[in-house]
Amino acid sequence: MSRHGFPKGKTLGAGVIDGRNIWRSDLNAVAALLGQLAEQINAEQLIVQPSCSLLHVPVSLEAEHKLDRELVHALAFADEKLDEIAVLTAALGKHDPSALAKLEQSAEAVARFKQLSGKGTDSCRFGRPVGKGATITQRSFRRAPYNSAK
Repeated sequence: MSRHGFPKGKTLGAGVIDGRNIWRSDLNAVAALLGQLAEQINAEQLIVQPSCSLLHVPVSLEAEHKLDRELVHALAFADEKLDEIAVLTAALGKHDPSALAKLEQSAEAVARFKQLSGKGTDSCRFGRPVGKGATITQRSFRRAPYNSAK
């Protein structure tokens, strides 16, 4: 686009929110990317959207009462991903103060999760199986060879 431009009368759907994982997006990094795109095309030609349908993720975090609080802040299900899209759209070129505040909150949540990830806490070990799942090993993810005797 920087070399050839973007055609007038067309719309660019920027699939910048990952629709296949459950993790919160780093909205500051995504906003920076969208800012680069907005420098090259008219803002009316840019639509912020997920990378795919959100049917791959659970609907909402509202029912998740048993998860560790820090983990909940690191997750984004379909409803939360739609909120991320709304924040990015509001922040795009308009410098909306509430959207900018939400970008800052997102950055803090992502930083907290990165700090905790792999270290664990008393109530939750991020990235490590806990409880019944603790018996899962790398071998659990390998299929046995096909047995032709069956």
